[in-house]
Amino acid sequence: MKKFIIPFVALFVVAVSLISWRSTSSLKAGGGVSIYPEICAVFDGDGAIVTLDLSNSTVTPSGNGHIKCQASGLANSTGKAAKFNYENTGIECFIAGVGYTQDWQNTVSASGNSTLQCHAN
Repeated sequence: MKKFIIPFVALFVVAVSLISWRSTSSLKAGGGVSIYPEICAVFDGDGAIVTLDLSNSTVTPSGNGHIKCQASGLANSTGKAAKFNYENTGIECFIAGVGYTQDWQNTVSASGNSTLQCHAN
């Protein structure tokens, strides 16, 4: 598991780095804004890193943020749901315009459906 932490962090940083400047600048206008990263990284059920382009991020002017990434058909040889979070990985989630947070969870169902949610307040 530890061998996947550094690539996961690197992929996550790349994901938020690819957020368009236009969406970020809209935040300064005063309303909530949805930002669409080109990629997002999640764990599969076996603990391997998978990159996705199926994600969105919302940041509000008050500094709150949320990222959600979903995928299906990922590997999960465990036969049960797998959960990854800050407590069992030591990895923080980064939301552009907000910063790092420890409030995230990546759940992978036994059938290989994965959802990553990251919250910052």
